[in-house]
Amino acid sequence: HTSGFIYMGSTASTTGARDRFDAPTLDYFRRIGRMELRNPRLIGFGISNSVTFRAACDHAAGAIVGSGFVRLLGSEPTVDGAVQALMTGLGR
Repeated sequence: HTSGFIYMGSTASTTGARDRFDAPTLDYFRRIGRMELRNPRLIGFGISNSVTFRAACDHAAGAIVGSGFVRLLGSEPTVDGAVQALMTGLGR
């Protein structure tokens, strides 16, 4: 009953960086994908590198990067620099 996107959390725990998603998480992504939902799905929580970004994009319409981007905003001199560092880190 929505008109936007569906936010799929990759974990029930707190947000933060992960090296990769485990098998049960990937199974969850596939199970939701088989539901053929009307709205696009975006995966968030734990998207912090090219491996997790690619896995999220393979199983949904895209990925949401929160904590990693906020961290870069604090360490890069400009917003554009933070965006560039984020994109580089995600392999884009």
